[in-house]
Amino acid sequence: MFLCSPILAMLSLLAQTTKPAAPKAAPKTDQEIQSCIVEGLNRASRMRSEGFTVTVAAGVATFTGTARQPGSKGGVYAIAAACGAAKVINNISTEPKGASRKK
Repeated sequence: MFLCSPILAMLSLLAQTTKPAAPKAAPKTDQEIQSCIVEGLNRASRMRSEGFTVTVAAGVATFTGTARQPGSKGGVYAIAAACGAAKVINNISTEPKGASRKK
């Protein structure tokens, strides 16, 4: 019971001191969104090795390729959203378990 009071007080204080959300930036061009996504894929070590391709048209990012690592297919959504894509079309396939790509 006593622990709840300090926690509630802290939450109340945090709620009062949070800043309002910043206004949204102007929409980016398709080329800017695509470049941002490619940079994001290259920065993420798990994604860099996958070799996904992305195209952007009218704010819609379309991904293709084959995911070898669990989670890579779904990971493209966060990168695309952070770069300003309005929608994602995920045409990435996944390798069957136990399959490995020869280099």
